[in-house]
Amino acid sequence: MQKWLYADKKGFSLIEVLIATTILAISIVAGLTAYISGEKYVKAARTRDAAYMILTQEAEELLSMDFNYLSGQSYYSFSFDGTGANLNKTGSNVIISCDPNDLLSNAPYKAAHFDPHGLKGAIRVYISKVNGSNDNLLDVKIVLCYQIDNVIVGEDKNLNGSLEIVEDSDSDGEIDSPLTLNMSISRIGV
Repeated sequence: MQKWLYADKKGFSLIEVLIATTILAISIVAGLTAYISGEKYVKAARTRDAAYMILTQEAEELLSMDFNYLSGQSYYSFSFDGTGANLNKTGSNVIISCDPNDLLSNAPYKAAHFDPHGLKGAIRVYISKVNGSNDNLLDVKIVLCYQIDNVIVGEDKNLNGSLEIVEDSDSDGEIDSPLTLNMSISRIGV
């Protein structure tokens, strides 16, 4: 009769199997937690990249606008729902209703070119003339508030482009956000 190869040896005890299973479970949970956290950070980075693209897009649009029109404004704002289907813009001197399907050939701002990159948010643009520049230089501040999951980045908590008193956390009378772009625009040929 032939002896089996492992007939003399003992198998794993119940304690050893439980310890090995516990170690395996802990390592699986740690790996899944790391993966889920990584996905969250990747989504936040993509959202932030889309927000930067929107901010840059708005700056480019401002640079292409007529200086005389801009110098007549003190602010304008608009909110967007992420699809481009709901885009409303208001200004200090005029109200511009922006339908992305309409080229708005008579309006200085062409909303048809606005792409929200799937982001829900609001932009507020402050425009002021620089003292001593003979009205040839404007300071422009573009502020973007946006939503990541259920968190609003910036002071405009209802994302309507307007600052309510309860939203102004630093009491400066302006919407503030980590995503703010400051620039100057000069009249050409001065």
